[in-house]
Amino acid sequence: MKDTDSDLIGDYDEIMVYGTSGTLADSDFDLLNDYEEIFQYGTDPLNEDSDMDSISDYDEVVTYGSDPLSVDGDLDGLSDYLEIFTHHTQPRNNDSDGDLISDGMEINVYGTSPLLADTDQDLVDDYTEIFVLGSDPNNQDSDSDGLLDGVDFMPTMHWIVPMIGIGVVIFIAAVGVKRFRETYMVEEFVTTADPASLGLEPGMDIVVEYKIREGRVIFGVVVRNGSKNPMQNVQVILGVPDLTDDIKTENLGTVEPDTVSVAQIQFELQPGAEGELVGMIEYDSVEGEHRIVNLKPVKIVA
Repeated sequence: MKDTDSDLIGDYDEIMVYGTSGTLADSDFDLLNDYEEIFQYGTDPLNEDSDMDSISDYDEVVTYGSDPLSVDGDLDGLSDYLEIFTHHTQPRNNDSDGDLISDGMEINVYGTSPLLADTDQDLVDDYTEIFVLGSDPNNQDSDSDGLLDGVDFMPTMHWIVPMIGIGVVIFIAAVGVKRFRETYMVEEFVTTADPASLGLEPGMDIVVEYKIREGRVIFGVVVRNGSKNPMQNVQVILGVPDLTDDIKTENLGTVEPDTVSVAQIQFELQPGAEGELVGMIEYDSVEGEHRIVNLKPVKIVA
């Protein structure tokens, strides 16, 4: 067998079978001899760039290790040329950074780095951000709450949102409790004794509370005698002159020292009506002196 160019292919086969030059070992001048192209790599010995990807067969085989027969050797949506010279990814590996997202998807769809499993360096890999958490793989703090996505319990929701939600729940609960108390358990301190009253001895304490029951306002007058002397013939007198002409009284008898006595006085008032509660406590001292303790006037709502 005559082999003029010593490329291990006979002159006859070069000319009649493969169409290569019988006098040139490398017919297309791509630095791969005709034998290597035909029998080893399967490339076109007459075309220095068999797959037309702008990289010579030699560079694909020897320099970059890419596929000389495919424009996109790893089928990741990026040509070998773009992978090698533009994005610097691996032309034989469709997921250069090993984050389970192909290089082509990272560049063309998500805009993430095909060379970094965690593009934004927030301690969460791109795959988890995109497909699990729904956070932004290009933003360390997807919800702009000052926390890295990797340490954020809810990386797609600002921490203030659940706080507002909790606040709303607390507010609704508070309103509910308030309405329940207003409907079923209304009991408030309305007024107390006027400290300027001459009949108020040291240790005495008088407090008026009220409850609303089906249109009736029930006042509870609590008389605490913390003085050293008994209060005799104690009379509780209340009125709401803005709303009714009725003056109500109740006799508590004697309130001994260090004891408490309670009078309940009720008025039938129009619900929602507003007026001023006035009243006094009258009693006799042990010396027989008649004394009066005035209550501080206060506005009430029936």
